[in-house]
Amino acid sequence: MLPDLAKRDDAIGAKAFVKYWFAVANHAIATGDTAPLAAISAKDCGSCDALAASVRKSFKDGGHIDGGALHVVGLELDPRLKPPLFRFALRLRQDPKRVLNPAGMAVTRESGASALFFVAARRVGAAFEFVGMERIDD
Repeated sequence: MLPDLAKRDDAIGAKAFVKYWFAVANHAIATGDTAPLAAISAKDCGSCDALAASVRKSFKDGGHIDGGALHVVGLELDPRLKPPLFRFALRLRQDPKRVLNPAGMAVTRESGASALFFVAARRVGAAFEFVGMERIDD
């Protein structure tokens, strides 16, 4: 459920919404259900589409993902942009993950990682939508 703070029409609301988006992404990673993620993502969000496609592929034919949760470690507003677009520098950490086939055998393994991104949310009417993310470190 969308937190009340994420309903605010300001930078505080945008920050809460971005954190909520990652909670919904974690739900998709854990369950394979990408519909809630699509519902709060911009239609032209390439990074959103890529994440959803990766999750769907992992769950195809009864597979699943073990681990892989995303953790927002730091989130700082870029004050140069003005509403309705809000951009943040985000430090994201992902837990180690395994993609398992229906028999429970690991198809892929990834170690945990941390990276810095720019992420953006846009106010559209009475709600925010996630616009995308771009990695800014190597």
